[in-house]
Amino acid sequence: LTLSPLANFGGPTPPDLQAALFARLVVQTQKALVAALAPRLGQPDLGGTSVTQADIDKAASDAMRSALPALAEVIADPAVSGAANVQAALVAAALDMVATQPALDPAESLSVVLAAKLAELPDATTPVASAVLRGFSFTDANNWSLRFMAASALDNTPDSNGLVHFYDVHKQNTAGVISSWGFGTLESRKGDVHWNGNVWKACNLFDRSSQSPRDAQGRSAYDYCDGWEKGISTRTGIDIAGQSMASVITNRIRTQAGEDNGVAYANWGPTDLGLLGNATFPAGAQLFIQTSTATETAFAFDATNPVTTFGTSAAAGSAVIDSTQACSRGFVGALNPFNVGTLEQLTTVNTGNVCRVGPQSDVSGTSLDPNLWWGASSVSLGSVEGATTRPPGTANFFTTTLNLRVAFTGGSGVTYYSCYVRTNGASSRNCTVIGTGSYAIQTPGVPPQVGRVMTFNNLPLIAQRLSFSRVFVERDGVVYFGYRNALNVARTTTRLNLPAANALLGTLGIADIVP
Repeated sequence: LTLSPLANFGGPTPPDLQAALFARLVVQTQKALVAALAPRLGQPDLGGTSVTQADIDKAASDAMRSALPALAEVIADPAVSGAANVQAALVAAALDMVATQPALDPAESLSVVLAAKLAELPDATTPVASAVLRGFSFTDANNWSLRFMAASALDNTPDSNGLVHFYDVHKQNTAGVISSWGFGTLESRKGDVHWNGNVWKACNLFDRSSQSPRDAQGRSAYDYCDGWEKGISTRTGIDIAGQSMASVITNRIRTQAGEDNGVAYANWGPTDLGLLGNATFPAGAQLFIQTSTATETAFAFDATNPVTTFGTSAAAGSAVIDSTQACSRGFVGALNPFNVGTLEQLTTVNTGNVCRVGPQSDVSGTSLDPNLWWGASSVSLGSVEGATTRPPGTANFFTTTLNLRVAFTGGSGVTYYSCYVRTNGASSRNCTVIGTGSYAIQTPGVPPQVGRVMTFNNLPLIAQRLSFSRVFVERDGVVYFGYRNALNVARTTTRLNLPAANALLGTLGIADIVP
């Protein structure tokens, strides 16, 4: 502001229109979030009491702080600030933000507040081995998956920097074959590489992460996977000793919002709770509720996912249906894609020239006419599930997922697109321009650790519905799809401590966790 914050921004002629609109949007969004939380009033909370209006109001207020940057982006949109009916536009924008913005997720926002009401759990004064069981699914003895974080007694002994350590394990049993890895929900992503400030590195099984010992309020500063994510976590807990395993899973875990390790809390644990019989949790069993907020995230990329292209000829597109054109031959698989080698090449083979192909039909439905393919001349920024509706007359030819894409327009300019996604093959069709922006390239590190990273500016608002920002990383002559995870979004996870975890796993015939 270039004027006093005590000026009358609510007057008929506000001294700063943008600030006044921003204030109005904040109010409308907080009202919308409180309304979305209203059905939880009086329902049981995590500690066995009831959700109060004070809990709801605090959840809405706290969530707004993380959402302020996203709200500022909304005000910058001329469709809102320049609308004929500004109030209606603000109300619509507020409802959309509550429905789509991760920082404003109603269930997650309330979980953070309810978790904070529980008893605080500082670390044990004498270092002992420990572990927490996180995402867990179980179909039968030969088909299950789980994730746990563990620490030996030595790991829990503060080092010379006053830090303790832990390691991450994902295990999966598929048709009797067990595999284990250290990073990523999917085994195929265990090799993701990130920039830790000094080197590009992956997180291997049994690599240690670090954190400060929890204080009397259960708070700790963590550094997961050597810089992949840093932040603050707060842990509280519930004594579940002597309680039925089935009842704890039903009433404590499956009532939580969200998911962990790819397992929705609504489906956490064994598919058939009858397998647990009358088993109860032993002495010392606790259910932890942990809220984590990332304050730093690294540039990272999927080392198995290079960006490919059909070349500049295909990128030229085709204004008419012509099967001899390079883009058409790429479309039907008559051209072999090859890896993009540099970020400069990425800009020359994705120039936003549509390829017009003939109408198509399959068992799922019928394409639009014209049928426009964008795969040869633009590159994906990510996809948002459930963000669009299928065009009339196409049946199920398209999904309801919206693919966001970018093309390069010369200099550092870019154009952003939203595209339909075909059900069969997931290719991007009939894209629409939704904004313009620019890109920048930075080079972290020195030889032999050099890698170049492309980032984007002025992304369209819908990109906020992704949990990451797309980057492209050039390493050793290959450009990869990269990402940088979102910041300042509180996330609550539910975990069983070591006695509780081993009791549950043992009941189902799974080997104990031994830190």
